[in-house]
Amino acid sequence: MVLTSASMTATNADAAWHELLLQIEAAPDKAAALAHALSSLDPSLVESRIAFDDENYARHQLAKTERSELRLICWKPGQSSALHGHGRADCTFRVIHGKATEVRLGSPDLQHREGELVASLDPMIVHQVSNVEPVPLVTLHHYSPPLPINRPSTPRGLQVVVIGGGFSGACVGYHLLGSGRTDIRVIVIDEHSDLGRGVAYGLDDATLRLNVPAKRMSIDPRKPNDFVDWASAKAGAPIAPDSLQPRKLYGDYISDRMRGSVRDNPGKLRIRRGRAVDVNEHFVTLSDGTKVEADVVVLATGNPPTSIPEVFTQEVVNHPAFIADPWKANAVASIGADERVLVVGTGLTGVDILHQLRGANHSGEVVALSRHGNMPSTHSVPGSSTLAHPPLEPADFPTTALGLLRMVRSRAEAHIKRGEPWQLAVEAVRPHISTLWNRLAVKERAKFLTRLRPYWEIHRHRAPIDSIAALEAWEASGTLKRVRAKLVHVAPSPKGFHVTYADGSGKETVTFFDRVILCTGSGINSTPPSDPMYARMDANGLLKQCPNGLGALTAPDGTLLDAKGRSQKWLRAVGVLRRAERWESTAVPELSSQAAATAYDIARMTKESTIAGNMLAPVLD
Repeated sequence: MVLTSASMTATNADAAWHELLLQIEAAPDKAAALAHALSSLDPSLVESRIAFDDENYARHQLAKTERSELRLICWKPGQSSALHGHGRADCTFRVIHGKATEVRLGSPDLQHREGELVASLDPMIVHQVSNVEPVPLVTLHHYSPPLPINRPSTPRGLQVVVIGGGFSGACVGYHLLGSGRTDIRVIVIDEHSDLGRGVAYGLDDATLRLNVPAKRMSIDPRKPNDFVDWASAKAGAPIAPDSLQPRKLYGDYISDRMRGSVRDNPGKLRIRRGRAVDVNEHFVTLSDGTKVEADVVVLATGNPPTSIPEVFTQEVVNHPAFIADPWKANAVASIGADERVLVVGTGLTGVDILHQLRGANHSGEVVALSRHGNMPSTHSVPGSSTLAHPPLEPADFPTTALGLLRMVRSRAEAHIKRGEPWQLAVEAVRPHISTLWNRLAVKERAKFLTRLRPYWEIHRHRAPIDSIAALEAWEASGTLKRVRAKLVHVAPSPKGFHVTYADGSGKETVTFFDRVILCTGSGINSTPPSDPMYARMDANGLLKQCPNGLGALTAPDGTLLDAKGRSQKWLRAVGVLRRAERWESTAVPELSSQAAATAYDIARMTKESTIAGNMLAPVLD
């Protein structure tokens, strides 16, 4: 049926919509009938029902039976649904005017242009539709069965803006939605596609595995076996709690848990694509000038960008054969199989890139260079973490960096003498790291950062045993060469780089590489002045800088301290931004606990308490 009358009355239009819906339901091939109906509508019939709302996108029910319904949805620029599922309902929609941006959890963003038909969405999909264009958007939707609600949720409530959509930001959103507050409105600001995956869990590469045992990777500290149980169900057989699972699998777990949190809780979560450049008590400003209202702001920006060593001049950095960010899409895939490659850095990032090259059957020589020449230590044999070891009393620990080093080394040697893994010494210290860090004077922290940090990280941030063994075998074959040296000079040429490096004795080697990959990891300053948002926050007195250059200082509850050292209850940090306060603040066990505690604190706040700053007013007491 094609509707052609351009001058129908409202009553006749309603009857026409209803008749159309009945014909779709009666058709043997409902999908084909629906596609034909949505593509052959008379534009004037649709135009008569278009109406917008200034505050929120507007839904208009066109026709409904017990089996299905048709709705017209009108979106002004900037309006968006929250992330949502459709319960049991299939959804098909057509873009009538404008362009729709669709975010699906666990998938890249989609753009739907005018006239496009988006066919039958799986009921399990959790998605968000937005109008990010400067012109209005109109979409026509068919739901079967009908949706149980007739009006979009109000955007009003306690609005929490989370800056950063990696694991930390997603984890905060997960716990806020699960807080029980019906008026929680979470907006996650992020430029990238997959909520919760970030750099760590976003690549589809089976060679990349977690560096933390599965038993410690739950998104919810209250359910420590959650990831193990989920992964076991996914595999159809129990997985070992000490196993190091693929990172992509973990990304799938986060997406699945976020979908469940969105479906099961009354709060609402929206994703806003963009980059935050300024923050105050009322708004977060994006790079395009848009201001997003905020009652509470949570900074979850993750690792700062890689700090490029001075030896790499701007001419080198701009060279097409220089890879400053190895995690960019197709960065490693673009390297020719026989090219000679220099990997600068032999930590976890360097190990990951070496595995990607090895997995791609790279045949050219690869040189992995760092000042210490060491790859990360390995995890202990699975099951050894259950061995008993004497409890530690932080009050009895040394209060100097060198004293702590000697203590850990002594305990490691004691474990080795008993035939136990040395890793147990590090695991015993780890729960007390923040306490020990705060007992060190500023000058002792500086000693640790300048002299001991590389060795701590080699032993603390470990890799799978078989991962390092595979690289050692590759090294033994002669294709991979590990070099302990300092870069002295890098000279670009049309086809690559002439690199000069010096060993410990000062002897220099000059050699040519087709490609150079920077794998030195992220910078140490978690609020770098090169970031426009942090530079403005610092200028506006919202940050108190760590004297050791680690970034902003935070209170024990994760609130940021202003320039005068006062806790700002409306401004909170999760993850790497708490490094100056806690030192260890990068792994999932720490991040999930921080996110849960932050969400709990926020859920107890009133709007008035966020404005009052230090006057935190409890809601639930």
